[in-house]
Amino acid sequence: MAGSNDVALMAHLLRRAGFSASRDEIEAAAARGYDTVVEELLNPGESSGVEDDLMLRYHPTYNHAGAIEINIQNWVYRMVNTEYQLKEKIALFWHMIFCAGHSKIDSGEEMGLMIQMFRDQGMGNFRDLLMKLSTSPAMVYYLDNCESHKTNINENYGRELLELFSMGVGMNEDFNYSEDDVKACARAFTGWNIAPPYPPFPYGRSPWEFRYDPADHDERRPGRPADLERIRVQRQCGTRQGLRGPLSKPGPLFRRPEAPSGNRAAAGGVDRPGHSERAQLRDVGLLPGFPLPATHPQQHHLCRRRHPRAAWPVRLPPGSRQAALRGR
Repeated sequence: MAGSNDVALMAHLLRRAGFSASRDEIEAAAARGYDTVVEELLNPGESSGVEDDLMLRYHPTYNHAGAIEINIQNWVYRMVNTEYQLKEKIALFWHMIFCAGHSKIDSGEEMGLMIQMFRDQGMGNFRDLLMKLSTSPAMVYYLDNCESHKTNINENYGRELLELFSMGVGMNEDFNYSEDDVKACARAFTGWNIAPPYPPFPYGRSPWEFRYDPADHDERRPGRPADLERIRVQRQCGTRQGLRGPLSKPGPLFRRPEAPSGNRAAAGGVDRPGHSERAQLRDVGLLPGFPLPATHPQQHHLCRRRHPRAAWPVRLPPGSRQAALRGR
């Protein structure tokens, strides 16, 4: 039987990795052991994790949700009912980083496809995730890359990619990129566009399709348009040339404590090129600073104050619904 400290620690982990858990679920997880539960969270099954037929019963357009409301209900339903809580939490995390909204996209299906991409790719390689994002029709439209042409370049996506999605500002508050990098990045993505969609009336919106137009690509930069090495988007940490994934930055979900000497994170393991976000999550979740009690001198801000604690507002509805369904 798990002790009270094990139960408190497991409750803390499940709050961070999901939306809610009952007392019985927490005790059962504590009995399996901390490391075992972390591996279970990091390696979800291949299924969707929910009963899709229930959504189809009430929403016949579930698989092609043209209406924004269907997409929202679908996602909340998954947050409440999925057995793969971390997978859904990571989809939410990337959605908060890679900003896109219904207010402009105005297509429940396209937003749903982007969220599904975050589920599928969110714990994989960060560079691969950026490539998927750059060919997402919803993102191409949302950040105006469909308006970027070799004769009239729009820098919006190139700037957001460097400023918000990848390089950002260094630990010394110096920018990791220059205005020339922004221009080079914007030129690299000219020709990355959306195929002309069918009119939305009278049958509703049709799925969007990414299309690369070589005739519209700015050839002033050498190399292939898919070659992001030109703008030095690499998985290296702490250098002008490097790209830091959001999970390696201080943020509201995870923050790495100062790694002790000899720790695998201190040796650069979490930032080596090709490292997956799954490994990054494992290193964050298992660092000595993460699971320590709030009174421990080596604890960091995730454990600083368990009660009360700040949480994303979006966690309240699915967490409350889970509590009601489980009779707590």
